[in-house]
Amino acid sequence: MDEAPLAKLPNTRKVAHTAALQFCIGYPEHLWPYSKKKNFIRSLGTDKSRHRERYAECVQEWKERCATYQTLADADLQKQREDNPELLAWQENDRARQKAGPVRHVTHLIESERRDLDQFVARWVAHAMHWHDETISECDDDEIADTETTLAERLEEIKLCVRRMRPSESWIDEVDDHMSEWCGFVLATDCPDRKSYLMRLLVQEMSALEASLSLLAGKPVETPLLTSSLAKSPPTDLHSDKPNFVGPRLHPHDFQTCFDNWKNAGQKKQSSIDEFRNLFVDFANFVIGKEAPLKDVSTADIQGKKHIIKWLEHVAHTKQIKRGTLKKHLQAISAILGNAFGRGEIEYNPALGIDLDSLAIRGTTAQTTGLKKDNVHPFTADEIRQYFSRLTYWTTVRTLQREVAYWFPLFLFAFGARPEEIATLMQDDVRIDSRGQYWIHIYTPTLSPNGLIRKPKHEVSYRHIPLPRHLMQLGFAEYFATRRPGDWLFPCKVADAVAAAEQEEGRSAQTLNDLGDYLREVAEITNEKKVTYSLRHTFKDELRRRAVPKEVSDALTGHAGENSNAGEAYYGSQWYPEEPLLEAMDKLQHFELLPEDFPTWAQFRDALQPTGPKRGRPPKIRI
Repeated sequence: MDEAPLAKLPNTRKVAHTAALQFCIGYPEHLWPYSKKKNFIRSLGTDKSRHRERYAECVQEWKERCATYQTLADADLQKQREDNPELLAWQENDRARQKAGPVRHVTHLIESERRDLDQFVARWVAHAMHWHDETISECDDDEIADTETTLAERLEEIKLCVRRMRPSESWIDEVDDHMSEWCGFVLATDCPDRKSYLMRLLVQEMSALEASLSLLAGKPVETPLLTSSLAKSPPTDLHSDKPNFVGPRLHPHDFQTCFDNWKNAGQKKQSSIDEFRNLFVDFANFVIGKEAPLKDVSTADIQGKKHIIKWLEHVAHTKQIKRGTLKKHLQAISAILGNAFGRGEIEYNPALGIDLDSLAIRGTTAQTTGLKKDNVHPFTADEIRQYFSRLTYWTTVRTLQREVAYWFPLFLFAFGARPEEIATLMQDDVRIDSRGQYWIHIYTPTLSPNGLIRKPKHEVSYRHIPLPRHLMQLGFAEYFATRRPGDWLFPCKVADAVAAAEQEEGRSAQTLNDLGDYLREVAEITNEKKVTYSLRHTFKDELRRRAVPKEVSDALTGHAGENSNAGEAYYGSQWYPEEPLLEAMDKLQHFELLPEDFPTWAQFRDALQPTGPKRGRPPKIRI
């Protein structure tokens, strides 16, 4: 049996018990009948020096195979054109609507997403009845009888859901699968429009079942046509190079309007707004070949997808930026123009579908794939003991609050959270389940005391983490009981109150500065590649040592990766299932590296504090 389909983006994975790597990517679903497989997998070999070369070869081979299978699919579609033109139009549109990349979980709908959902609801009955017509025509009498019984049972279940105004979880899962294929997104659990759309679909499902049962009872029911009235026309080919495919059309808008509309669409950090504006200004200057205000540049000046590609190549060659920064350039333009497309202001988003691997950036620093991880190294076992054996230094020095000095590095070490995530945790983010297990949620949808919009680094960074028993033994429950709802979990000091209100880093910066001084001067760890953030890297290494599966590891650390299934940004429940997380945390043994005399929170909190700050090695705690 073929394995479950992989992601639609290429990734690599290690072959168990060998040094070999595999290149993995899923074929588009509509090509499965021609590829005879769901996934394209090739070995990259064990020679690391050839991995990059083999990766490029595999990408090219996969693209060529997809092109071949697409040719076969197009030929079959052409043969059907004379038989059923209405159905064919729907099939072509369905194929064109398939989205590449992970499924998005939408919290607030924009206009284009509402249109997609309205079409999705409108086509539900027609889709179900066409499926019924095709399936029943190939069934014998016994199979028809079984089908009728199954549909009748399902109808009763649906009626009960309508009566209770609450769809079942299994039905919602089915709908999410269909919605993700058609719309490229599903509705997040906290989306205000979610219940309304689900109830509309539930009623449509009931109508479809009643129509099918009427047909099986010998009562004719007309099957709706799958025409353009039930499905949007296929979008413009984003990869077209035809001469008439020039810039975004409809009603040309100036760049300033596009930027303002994007900025006002939802809540954004001020740092992100400033960054995207600078990049958009740079792109605008490139479009017209001179410096000018955004209001003087129009979307009509963009000469299609190639114009953006030339800009990216120009940036890579002239600024010598890294791959991640070049990707941010593309994301900024795509986000702003994508918002304009969603508002119906331009005909298409020319930044969509650009692959950085296809750019002419050979010889630039942006050519390399992925970010180098050599900048920060994890701590050794001896360095861990050295770091935590001197943590009592903070009982004699007042520059860092005792709560922060004790728990902040422990949280970094315990489950590898990012410093800004720890600094912006609130009391509300800690939940206790029926078994008494404490969970940290990054984040619950609660505004911070100063109104900070808490957003993690990636969508997959929204996660929940079970607190290991070692933290509980050290007294976290006792500490948590002292925090009130609406309070910060840890009272980090900030150097700039304004900055702290605008971005997560503002709350963690001062703490990291103080811990950095402690690391060098007190713990005497002077290796420049060993910093406080190394505690997160140390946790990641511990996950590898205990052979925790990558998917579970990513769910704990909030890593996006190339093909991560962690978090709600891909698929599954809003929160990752609890059992694998608990099992993984129980496997870890890194807490055994803490010094034998490491104090509990109560001992650390109540230790005597001499007057006046002291530098150097800490004294023993008086217990």
